Amino acid sequence: MTKGTPLNVRPTTAAELRITLKELARWPLTDGGDYVHVQRACLLLSMYLKDSAPASVGKLMPEIVWHYLSDVDIRHKDPAYAVAQTDALLFALVAWEAEKLG
Repeated sequence: MTKGTPLNVRPTTAAELRITLKELARWPLTDGGDYVHVQRACLLLSMYLKDSAPASVGKLMPEIVWHYLSDVDIRHKDPAYAVAQTDALLFALVAWEAEKLG
């Protein structure tokens, strides 16, 4: 995700959700504007997944996704936590994708 590029906070497939989560994982939280942008995107995506997403989008979604979406403030304050949680998310997304293909 680059500045100015809208993030898909309303994915309609599990594959789109994985792409969105990978884009979020690449977005740095180092500057205040980036933090606010990521925090808002995580909130909107979380609300969508809970209330409006088709059932197939979140089917078999790893639990780490919920933690990742809700922990933006912690990742912003603690770089070591940010690295560990982002690595865990990316690992889980790879495993989720492999399950889908297998």
